[in-house]
Amino acid sequence: MFRREIKFSKYQGTGNDFILIDDRFGGAPEDDPNVIKQLCDRHFGIGSDGLILIQPSDEADFHMEFFNPDGSKSFCGNGSRCAVKFAVQLGIASSEKCSFTAIDGLHLAVSSDFDVKVKCMTFLKFLKEAWTISFLPAHHIISFLPSNYQ
Repeated sequence: MFRREIKFSKYQGTGNDFILIDDRFGGAPEDDPNVIKQLCDRHFGIGSDGLILIQPSDEADFHMEFFNPDGSKSFCGNGSRCAVKFAVQLGIASSEKCSFTAIDGLHLAVSSDFDVKVKCMTFLKFLKEAWTISFLPAHHIISFLPSNYQ
């Protein structure tokens, strides 16, 4: 069983809740999926829809490392909005606009007192390179193929 003191914050974005940890100086439990599962467990841990580590970035204001409750890494839109608010609270990001990196590349964010909008620059680069994409409701991508794909 994992036992050690970890300072964390808990945020929610559009109904999803997240554990956020300031990991700019290391020490967060990112190398052990079992610890992440335990932290996210709603019955025996803190309970959340994911764990977000705020880490240093050479190309942006910060890096967001997102873990699903099963310990796997991915990107989460609602989580990224919470990460921006947390980074502003930590004083490492502007309260108006900032940039951050994540598993899928560079993102730009614009925030106000009540809202955060996040733009994925890597995704926009793909669109500019004539990729086609088809969407269904609620973030479900059904194809992501180059326009010249046969």
